[in-house]
Amino acid sequence: MRYHCIDEKVFEADNYEDLAHQLWKSQFDSPPTIEEWMVGFAHRAEMWDGSKLRTDTPTHLVEDAVARGLIERLPDLET
Repeated sequence: MRYHCIDEKVFEADNYEDLAHQLWKSQFDSPPTIEEWMVGFAHRAEMWDGSKLRTDTPTHLVEDAVARGLIERLPDLET
């Protein structure tokens, strides 16, 4: 599955947890743990548009970001 983020980056991931890990590692100076990254991502989302994102699991964080339009699923490329 392909996803488009508000910063114009496109990621391919098998599931939301995989996407969260890719987003975490794509940061120039990523926090040492995914938990720290999730808290920071949620904080930035709240500052951006007031979105409240769950940070208990990577899957919940991405589900919430998709539901609020911060991450968009793209159609799969045809081969």
